[in-house]
Amino acid sequence: MEYSINLLLSFLFGIFLKVYDDIIDNKLNISEYYVGILKYFVITLFSIIYFNDVVFTIIWFEMSLLSFLMDKFYTSKLHISKDTDEQKDLLAFNDNVWVYSLFLSGCFIIYHVFKNFNNLKTIDLFSYKNITLFINIVINFFIVTIDIYLTPEHASEKKLYARIFVLIILCIFIYYMTNFSEYIYEGNYGVILMNIGFLIASVIFLSLDKFKVFDNFKNKGNTGDKDVKDDKHDKDDKNDKDDKDDKSDKNDKHDKHDKNDKHKKDDKHDKHDKHEK
Repeated sequence: MEYSINLLLSFLFGIFLKVYDDIIDNKLNISEYYVGILKYFVITLFSIIYFNDVVFTIIWFEMSLLSFLMDKFYTSKLHISKDTDEQKDLLAFNDNVWVYSLFLSGCFIIYHVFKNFNNLKTIDLFSYKNITLFINIVINFFIVTIDIYLTPEHASEKKLYARIFVLIILCIFIYYMTNFSEYIYEGNYGVILMNIGFLIASVIFLSLDKFKVFDNFKNKGNTGDKDVKDDKHDKDDKNDKDDKDDKSDKNDKHDKHDKNDKHKKDDKHDKHDKHEK
């Protein structure tokens, strides 16, 4: 089969998307400047792929939409699905890059439909390439739903072993797919390579995290949050103390004023009595 730059971009997209996802999910204390560069690099990658390959775009739209629906009807209802100091909530769509990728893939599907509108009538839905496309759509349906259903958490040993297993299966699958390239759209290979890149990055992160490699990043972030909260608490206490002092000064001033008024009244009364005498 012939290889195009799109396959390389798909593989890189999977790797860098997962790196960005792990930084966000685990709230790693990394400079927002570098995280922002990584985010826009990921957006650039999937924008180029969407423009070049409608098959990849269709399957990605399906996977993103499934993740969104799983969030709405399953993950969001889990009692552990909440934001903590250590991790983001368990929702797949816990960052706007996912929303943007779903929206943009839908827009590019419409773009490709209008671009190839005259050729739509000649499409054979039961050709070998379209059948393998439908098979790939079904495979990715199970990859997404089973992964989210069985391992919704961001990091665990169960998730690590599950992803190693799926990675091995996909590597074997794409190896045999190369023998039937004339029956398969290139976008199918792109999606599998994207999944492989995603899983490689995930397995590396989960393996390193198991040995607490990223604990310093996590602890710094948590300590920073704690310091900010403590500073805010101290500031609030100081403000409360100042308010009490101001109020006390006002009361003292008011009491002194009342005392002076009383003295004046007493002096006046004494003078009046003396005058009568």
